[in-house]
Amino acid sequence: MKLHSESIKRFFRFALLFIAMSVVIILLMRAQTTTLTGPFELEASEQWIVRQDRPGEIVTRHTLGRRKAIQEMRLYRFPDEDILTVNLVSNLTEGTWVKENENVLDFYSLTDKANEKIFEARVRKLTEQTNVLHNGELQARYEQALANVALAETNLATYVPLIKRRRGLVKTGVLSEDELQTYESEYYNRLQDVQVARSAALYRKSQAAPGVIAMADAELDEAERELDLVRSRLAAHLVKTPIEGRITRSSGDSAILLRVMNEEKLVARVVVPIVFKDKIHIGDKVLLNFKGYQNYSIESKVEYIIVQSVPMLGQSILHLLVPIDNSNRELSVSMTGNAIFTTVEMNPLQLLISRIKLVFQKKKVSK
Repeated sequence: MKLHSESIKRFFRFALLFIAMSVVIILLMRAQTTTLTGPFELEASEQWIVRQDRPGEIVTRHTLGRRKAIQEMRLYRFPDEDILTVNLVSNLTEGTWVKENENVLDFYSLTDKANEKIFEARVRKLTEQTNVLHNGELQARYEQALANVALAETNLATYVPLIKRRRGLVKTGVLSEDELQTYESEYYNRLQDVQVARSAALYRKSQAAPGVIAMADAELDEAERELDLVRSRLAAHLVKTPIEGRITRSSGDSAILLRVMNEEKLVARVVVPIVFKDKIHIGDKVLLNFKGYQNYSIESKVEYIIVQSVPMLGQSILHLLVPIDNSNRELSVSMTGNAIFTTVEMNPLQLLISRIKLVFQKKKVSK
């Protein structure tokens, strides 16, 4: 009897459990079907980023939205020992709207700036020298130097008989040695003037030599090329934005120096569970409801579908990109809200079954 009563109890327990599960299933099946919803955040459809990850190295990147292929990248390098200066163009500030190909950043090395001044001074000096050469002024200076030599030699020649007579007077006792020394000092001064004049004439002759002009022209050309090279490097460091958009420094990445975001065309990035991958298609209608913005709503369509793995969750999620026309600039990047997919309906029971299937599929893959 005791064994029989235990069997009856088990039967009733099973029956109650079966009835309860049946009721739950019936309720789930009869539950109202709802549309799929998911949170979203606005981001720029196009952006240009300037960042510095290493000393002496600046990189600019042009991308169409987040997590998309880079359209263009440029690398600017400077010597490690150089001091790099980075400045916004004077009339720009945070939040300024800039046009395509507008100058935004000015960065250059202080070494290039110093070299520019050095080469400018050198070019000025060499230009003056070549002008003198081409104007025949050096030849005139050489001829003047020869005239100075002739004058100095004449002055010396006229003094030679005088000094000889003074030496004869010393021998006869008419003139003292001290008085003779005064005349001899004058003689040696005139002799030194001749030597100086001859040295100056040789120098002027070397300056007026036929090959000097060609050498001076070549030296000037080289200095001008060096100056042009430095100036071209400085001009290349005046960076233009390839897109139209708003300037901002706001970023969680400290390596980012500047970014320009095109906010006239925004993208709403909607996140939904991976179980709806087969239910959402490109072109599906989406209603975007913004949080805290006067119950503002926008209708659009799914443009891209991206699957992203999330290791922390142990599964993947769907990123749905929905374009928004923001030509009036009422909306801003990072605004959030809730997206409603009117074309995707779901039943609680169907959702539960989909999740159970996903769990079993993961277990099979892990084995």
